[in-house]
This record gives sequence, structure tokens and C-alpha cells, in this order.
Amino acid sequence: MPCYTCSSAALVYKKILNNIRGYLDHSSDPEVTNALLYVLFSLEYLLKFVVQSRCLFARSTHTIGLPSFKENIKLTILSIASFLTNPAPTLLPSQKMALDQLGACQELLLNVCEPSDLAHVIIDVLRAVPPASTNHVLLLPKLRFMKSIVESKLFESASSRSKLLPKFLEDASIYLRRREENAAVLELIASLASKLEYVETKQNGEAMRCVFNILFSHLVHFIVSSNTEGDGQSLALACCSLLSFLRSATKEDYAEIIQKTPESLQLVEQLCGAFMSLVADSLGCQQWYTLSILQADIIAATYANIGKGVFLTFVDMEAKSEADLLSTFLELGGALITHSILQLETLSPIRRLVIEQRCGDIRVSVAETLVMMWTALGKHQAAYAFHMTGVLVRATLVREASVRKHLMPLFIDLIVLAYESGGDGIQDFYDEMTASLHALISSGMGDSGFVAALTSVWEEGIPKTSLSEKAKEECLEMTRRLLKLSSLLIDYRSIREGPVEASSPAGLSLHIDIVYHLLQFYPDSEQPQMSRTCLLMLIELHLQAQNWSEAGFAYLKCANSLDFGDKTIVPPALNLPQQTAEERKAALLMESISNFGKGQLWENGIAVCEVYAKHLTELYEYARVSEVLRTQASYFESIVSVHRPSREYFRVGHYGQGYWPFLRNKVYVYRGQEYEKLGAFSERIIQAYPGAELMKTNTPPGDEILQSDKRYLQICTVKPVPGENPVADHHSANPYIGEFYSTNVVGQFVYSRPFHKGVKDKANEFKSLWLERTTVETSNALPNILPWGHVTETTVRDISPIENGVETMLAKNKELIGLIQSHKTPGKNINPLSMALNGVIDAAVMGGVDNYEKAFFTAEYHDANPQDRPLVAELKKLIVQQVSILEDGLQVHKDQAPENLLPFHDKMEGLFVQMKKKAEHIKESS
Repeated sequence: MPCYTCSSAALVYKKILNNIRGYLDHSSDPEVTNALLYVLFSLEYLLKFVVQSRCLFARSTHTIGLPSFKENIKLTILSIASFLTNPAPTLLPSQKMALDQLGACQELLLNVCEPSDLAHVIIDVLRAVPPASTNHVLLLPKLRFMKSIVESKLFESASSRSKLLPKFLEDASIYLRRREENAAVLELIASLASKLEYVETKQNGEAMRCVFNILFSHLVHFIVSSNTEGDGQSLALACCSLLSFLRSATKEDYAEIIQKTPESLQLVEQLCGAFMSLVADSLGCQQWYTLSILQADIIAATYANIGKGVFLTFVDMEAKSEADLLSTFLELGGALITHSILQLETLSPIRRLVIEQRCGDIRVSVAETLVMMWTALGKHQAAYAFHMTGVLVRATLVREASVRKHLMPLFIDLIVLAYESGGDGIQDFYDEMTASLHALISSGMGDSGFVAALTSVWEEGIPKTSLSEKAKEECLEMTRRLLKLSSLLIDYRSIREGPVEASSPAGLSLHIDIVYHLLQFYPDSEQPQMSRTCLLMLIELHLQAQNWSEAGFAYLKCANSLDFGDKTIVPPALNLPQQTAEERKAALLMESISNFGKGQLWENGIAVCEVYAKHLTELYEYARVSEVLRTQASYFESIVSVHRPSREYFRVGHYGQGYWPFLRNKVYVYRGQEYEKLGAFSERIIQAYPGAELMKTNTPPGDEILQSDKRYLQICTVKPVPGENPVADHHSANPYIGEFYSTNVVGQFVYSRPFHKGVKDKANEFKSLWLERTTVETSNALPNILPWGHVTETTVRDISPIENGVETMLAKNKELIGLIQSHKTPGKNINPLSMALNGVIDAAVMGGVDNYEKAFFTAEYHDANPQDRPLVAELKKLIVQQVSILEDGLQVHKDQAPENLLPFHDKMEGLFVQMKKKAEHIKESS
């Protein structure tokens, strides 16, 4: 064509166009059919030649013959349109070629034709291949033809676009509905959306009205159905087109969407569903962060533009579909606000600034829309209060103060509505709040700012409501519990994500503590499911830590929350399959029995065996009864035959504001592990609290420590005060039975700090040696569901020297009696008895009893301390009693000692004679 600059063949275009039409008009002729394909294959170049020929002719004659040329072009295109209607199968290749070649010639024809005239004939071509046509072979070429037009300069002309756009939208809608050539149809729609974005505002408004009237509902429906069917590639293209259309939409376009008709309701439902899908799937791509933000901005703008209208239009309609729509709209707002891609505080300062300058904080705009929609509900708010509770909790847990400022006051409305609804309204609100807080905060949402902001809103807002004073107080009490739960859950997450390894002994100890506090928060009677969930978590932690005894108590508590006879199906848990509640209770009881056995708490295991065996007996399950009773019998045997080492107990004070609120300035008594001493225990506890400083004295801390931002630990050994011993009066009982109760089932503990009053006598310190005796009581006797107990009461009193002497002598006598009794059985190692007897006899002879005599048995002491006379008499009695005990012990030692120990025994016998004389002297002076 560049070489064709001569006008010698200027009028050749007439003959070329006439010949093309001749081939097209006689396409049914077999002789023409084969040649026609070659003609159409060259159509683009023929038309280029024709147009160039016309241009050269016009250069020399100006506009002479232009109308006839335009008519010729129009007739040629109409001939193509007529040719496309021919149903002959042999013409299909030529028809496909015609559409492809004609699409490539649009911009060329614009040089000689008016855009509006060209648009008219193109529409005729499209009508020649109608959507209803059964000739599907031409569908893809037709769609390519339409796409080429959209991307040509012809579509940029307002006059031609106004004629072409309705036809394009109409055909695209039909093909979308039929799901024919999805990829090509969606590419066409995407091209339309792209072109319409750059149209001038006035013309764009008219174009968007066409889009919303003809195509929009079909596109939305396609997105919703494609999401269900999983057509990912088509869905992505459709979503991009939808967002592009919405970005260009005007208020009038949005108004078209919201009509009080079933069709409009369905459209809004589908649009909301499409947005929910986008929020769930398409906004989380960090690699395309800016694009994701743009999508969110468009959705938020649409949400704001149609939100209030939707609520005002459909709120009075009482059908379930309308109620579901409004609930989904509220949920969409919460989903947008909490989407991870919109959490700007996670971005770098520069990136956040760029995003805020471009589209602001989208979360804030959505929050404002939520408030507007909630207000639009008016008298219907009560119907949506329950659903709104979850939405508000989710939305206000984001770490943005502006969002909380807008939304948190709505909690006051919800509380008032719940209270005024009567019945279980306020309990339903409370249950929904606790469930939402537990799920969302545990998953990583919320911070301490949430608790502070909500505290402020509730404490200021509830007193200003129209509720009665009693109702206000009840509501405030409920909110305090919810705030406590929020704080506990945030602490739980902090511990879980903290520096201490979760599987380490220290980490397990921390997790057990916070999970137990959560368990205490949920009453069994009010929230059994949440309580059971925490129990299961606690059991898992105990098993990991090998706290077998505590796991046994937790299993038992979980079993007691279920009932025999309950056939409700419960989900799998703790390696137990899905089963009925009755079966789960039986399995939990067996696990409790097993863990009590592992922890050597056979007494507790026996009690559970009795209960379970009785139930099985009532059901005549004798085989299982036999199994349980055999286990019970083995536990009885273990009690009287296995020596259980006594566990030590330790008092731990957590002082300072650096701890989590549930630990701050709290004191606990821990049950140590087997053979664990103070040093090993202290090391284990310190590891659980990085940065904590170990206090060097047991002196009660002052305010400078209690109010400090640091963490302080105060650890010391405490002695259990034995509780009721059921075998105390049964002297013939096996000593192992009584030993159990000396360090188990204990809830009171003591520890002493020695000090001197008055002048210290270096020769006899007994005279001035006082004890500061601290007694602590725990909330539960140990062992229990936890390896520690919270100290609920502390008392301090001074123990005088004479009282100290009486206690020391009494404790030693009890120790000797137990040791002697245990060695009366032949075959035991005699060494412990040898050491104990020698230690007491040698100390007494070397001055132990003399020191007591010089300190307390003198006339001067009697005159100075007349109130101590009963204690002096008691001490003398215990000294005499000790001699009797030692005499019995020496006899046992003599009977059991091997020959190589007889010289040692004779030495003790000689010293004992001296001790006995002193004791007789003391007895005579009484």
C-alpha cells in the first residue's frame, strides 16, 4: 500500500467492491464457494486497496462521488451480514473468515465512513449471528469480532458507542446466562469495562446506566455461581470487570440496583454474596497489595453507597430473605474491617502513609457505614441485635482507635435491647459475647487497648441509659466479667506467643495456669460447653507435663459434667472417638482411674472405682465390673506395699506490675515433683518468667516492689499441716496408709522465720530463739486439678522459745514412732533407724536436753513466765515420752541389726542409760 500513490487506477475500488458483493451474494453457487474463501482471506488487503484508491481519487476530485462510495461500503458490509445468515455447513469456514477479517478493518473504514453509519451496519452484522442461533461455530469468531470493535477507535466515538454498547451488552448477557464461551465473553466484558473507565463523565453516566440496566445482574449472578462451581480463572476476570463497573458507577446507577422488587432483592443478595467471596478469597494476596487495596476501596465505596438504601428499602419487608440479606450486609462490614490486608498498623510507616493518602483508612469508612445502617434499622434493631453482637466484637478488636470510637457505643444499644427484650435476652447477649471473644482473641485479634476502650465506653454509657438502677448494676457486673474474660484471653495469647517454649516444663506451667483461670471464668451450669473445652485443654497440658495426679482430677471433673443415660453425640477429643455422652463419661472415668494410678494417688482412684463399679453393677455389666474391681484391688495392694516419697511444697509470690493481671501480686503454694528440692524448683519457676528477680528474703514486700514495673519472685519451702486422718485412731493400720494423709489432702501450710528477742545467749540460743510463724490457706486442698493452689488467707504469729521446743520435740517423737513402726517388719534396711536413734540419743546426752532444762525448767523462768507453765509441763512430758520411744526403738534395732552393727548398738545403749537418768530427774522435778 505505501507504494500505491498513483491515481491512475483511482476508480478501481468500484469494481473490487462490486466483485466482493458478487461473490457474497452468490455464495450458494458451488463454483463460487471455493473461491469465496480466498476472497475473504484477502478481504483486509482488498479493503485497504479500496480505501487507498478512494483517498487518491478524492485528492484529485475532492468529494466527488463520496456518497456513492459510502453506499458501496455499506452495501458490501450488508452483503457480509446476509452471507452470515446462510445456514450451509460448507460456508462455515468462509463465514468465520469474514468475521475475523471484518474485525481487522474497522479503523481502516473510519477513514472514509462516519462512525455512526459504520456502527449501524456492524449491528446488522451482529444480528446476522443472533445469540439464539444454533450455529455455535460462529459464536467465538463473533465474540472476537465484537472485542476488536471495542478495542478500536470506532468505540471511542460517542455517536457509535451509544449505538453499539446496548447490543454488545445484550448479547454478552445472553451468553453469560447460557455459559457459552465463558472466557471469550468475559474478555469482551473486561474490554468494555476498561474502555468505559476512560469515557468522559457525562457520556460515562449514560454508558453505566446501560451496563447496570442490561448486564450488571447477569454478571453478578455469574460470579456467585462461578464461586460455587470453582471456576477460578473465569471468576477472577468477572470480578475485575464488576469492580471496574462499580468504580465508574454514579449515584443514579446505585439507585437502579435498589428497588423494592423481588428482582432487585435477588440482585442485592447476589452482589453481597459476590463481595463476601471477594473479601474471603481475593483480597489476601500480599504480592499484589496495591491491587488488593484498590479492590477493597471499591467494595467499601459500593458498600457505603448502597448500604443505607438497602436497609431503608428492605427493612420493613418481613420475609426471611430480606432479614438474611440485612444480616449478611452487617457481616460484610465486619469482614471488611477485619481483613488482614487492611490492617495498616502492620505496615511500615512510609507504606501506611502512601495508602492513607491514596484512599484513607478503609476500615474507618466501613465503620461509619455500619453505624449508618444500624441507625437505619430504627425500631427493627432488636431483630438484628444478636447478629450485630458478633459483628461488633469482630470489628472492634482491630487495633485502630478510630474504628473503636465509631463502633463501641453501639454495644450500649445492644445491652439495652437485650435487657429490655426480657427472658434470656441478656444471657444470650452474654453467651454470644463470650463465644466471640474467645474465638477471635484466641485467633490473634485484639489488644490491651480494646479492653481499655471498652471499659471506658461501658462505664460511661450504661449509667446514662434509661434502665433501672438495678438493671444498670446488673449490666455493669456483666460487662466487668466480659472485660475480665477479654483480659484473660489476651494474656493467654501473650503467653502462647511469648519467649518461653510452650512444650518446656516452664511453658507448660504457664499455659496450665492461664487455661485454669479461663476454666474458672466459665461456670459449669451456665456455659458447660466452654467449661468442657477449657477442661480438655487443661487435660492435654497435664498429660504433656506428666502431671498424672492433676490429669486424673481434670478427667474426673470433665466426666462429672456429663450424665449417664445421655445419648447426645459428642465430637472426638483426647484421642477418644466420636461417641455418645454416656460413652464419653465412662471413658473419662477410666482415664481418671488410670492417671490416679500413675500419680500414685491410689486413694482417689479407689473412690472413682467405687462409683463406676456401682453404676456398672446396676446395668449388670459384670465383665466390666470385674475389670474395675481388679484395678481397685491392685490400688489397695499398692497402698500397703509401696513406699511413696513425700512431696515437698513451696510458697511462690509473684510481685510487681510486670506480670499479667491474673498473676500480679498473687501468692501460690506449689506441689513439688517427686524428689524435687528447693533449688531445682526455684530454677524451674524462674525459667517460666524471664527477667524475674528472685527475692533473697521472705519478708513481705513493700509498695516499691508491689507497684514496680518489674517482676519479682519470692520462693520458700512450706510444710503441710495435715488435715483429717481417717486412720489416726487405728494404731494397727499399716503405716503407709497414715503417711499419705500427712502430705496429701492438705490445704494449710506453714513456714517459719527464726529471730532472737532480747539478749542472745551464745551458750544457749534456745532462751531467745523465737519463730515468726506464717500460716497460709489455699483455695483448694492439694493435690487437685492444678499442681498449685491460690493462697486465700495468710496469718502471722510469733512462736515463743518454749512453744518452739514443744513443737520440735513433738515432731521428733512422731517421726521416731513412724520409723520404728516401719522397721518392725523383718528384712528392711536398718540404716535409717540407726541414724535416727543415734542422732537423738547423742544430741540429748551432749547437751540437747540440758539446754532445755537450763532454759525453761528453772525457778527464774517459772517466776518470769507463769503463763508458760502448761507448756513447760508438756515439754517435760515429751522428753520422758521420747525416752520410752527410744527404748522401744533400741529393742527393734537390736532385733534387726546385723552382727557388724552390734558394737554401734552397744554404744547407743550406753549413751541411752545416761539420757534415761536425765529424763528420770526431769520427771521427778515435775
